[in-house]
Amino acid sequence: QSAYTPTPSNTNTPAVTFTPRPTNTPRPTATPKYGSLENPFPFGNEISLVQNTNKNKSNYSLQVIEVIRGDEANYILRLANMFNDDPPEGTSWMLIKLRITLDSGDAFTIRDSDFVVLSGGQIFDTIFGVCCTDTVGYPGLDATLALPGSSTEGWVIQSVFIADNNPLLALNINSYDPNLNDGLFFALSQ
Repeated sequence: QSAYTPTPSNTNTPAVTFTPRPTNTPRPTATPKYGSLENPFPFGNEISLVQNTNKNKSNYSLQVIEVIRGDEANYILRLANMFNDDPPEGTSWMLIKLRITLDSGDAFTIRDSDFVVLSGGQIFDTIFGVCCTDTVGYPGLDATLALPGSSTEGWVIQSVFIADNNPLLALNINSYDPNLNDGLFFALSQ
């Protein structure tokens, strides 16, 4: 005798579905550190800095306190000495007043020639065709500070492109072999 085995009825096989791969959730990018090219120190803020040399360590503050540019700056340079050079084509002179304070540590020196201006993608460094601005009340920055708590003010004079609304002051840039990663950058506009 044969045994009856029922044939199973067709079942609905579920259709294959594809689950989409999860997308990478974007991670927020870190805000560049203050003082970088992408995130310069804000105009007017007093910034604490450290200068290390082979023997000395100085903690000091730097503050951009005033900027003069355009026709007024050109007039000041002409008033200081009628033989001062005109700024290069498409630029004007810019006068940047800095306050430097030795907060603690060893004596140190910082001068206007330690700074450059970045404007329109170019580096403007020490100028040799300008003199005598101290005679009209705009002495160049020449600070040798020895005692903590002492401070001085002085001017950095550079060219700046007339159309550049956001030039930057930079410290620690060697204009002969520039590496912008080494620089500290300061906004010159609010």
